[in-house]
Amino acid sequence: WSVGSHLNADHVWDSIIILLLIEDCHDRQQTLVVPHDGTQKNHFKEAIHACNLRFRLYSWPEIQHYCKKCVQFYCGPDGTVHHMVSVVPLAYNCHCFCPDDTIKYDTICAIVGCDDPIITGHLTCANPHH
Repeated sequence: WSVGSHLNADHVWDSIIILLLIEDCHDRQQTLVVPHDGTQKNHFKEAIHACNLRFRLYSWPEIQHYCKKCVQFYCGPDGTVHHMVSVVPLAYNCHCFCPDDTIKYDTICAIVGCDDPIITGHLTCANPHH
């Protein structure tokens, strides 16, 4: 067999994304159509983008994927939270930064206020409290 039987996190993540897209299409009485060529990561990119746009249009908070550096939140005088959104989409929904900011911020500690470099394979610096 060219396909192994070992289940990993990528398989689970792909399954969750596919299920989300199928349920979205089912709710809209549509058929999910994706290309069959190219790499696995790109098969669902256009469908995910269209789905995310619909979610944003209808203000569904469950799909708030944004760059933590490009999006600025502020509280208006009436207490309403407003935000200015980056026009650069994330390369993957699991990323924290857009591709432009990944270069700058992906190598520093994920703890807010800490600018120390990360330990290879981790999201935080050498500080044991992080």
